[in-house]
Amino acid sequence: MVDMYTSKIEFSIIYIREAHAQDAWPISSSRFTPNRQPVIVNTPLSTSERAKIAAKFMDEFALHPNIQVLVDSLDHGDSFLKRFTPWPIQVFLLNSG
Repeated sequence: MVDMYTSKIEFSIIYIREAHAQDAWPISSSRFTPNRQPVIVNTPLSTSERAKIAAKFMDEFALHPNIQVLVDSLDHGDSFLKRFTPWPIQVFLLNSG
């Protein structure tokens, strides 16, 4: 789908508050990396920590190069999370025009 629409649509993933951080709400689920290792993440305490987790996600899951990963700012109060309530998973189509 990205290849088909990349000239018309900007694809983004926005990493918001961690839903199942190991230190806050641990679950054993089907959340695994491509090499079948469990996803274990602690609650990030800053935007830079959240960005490191997002970068690791990008590396481990080999996203399409035309998908950008953005990080909701913990330092500014999770503004995307509060404005759009993307919980648990949402798809948004935003028109800039």
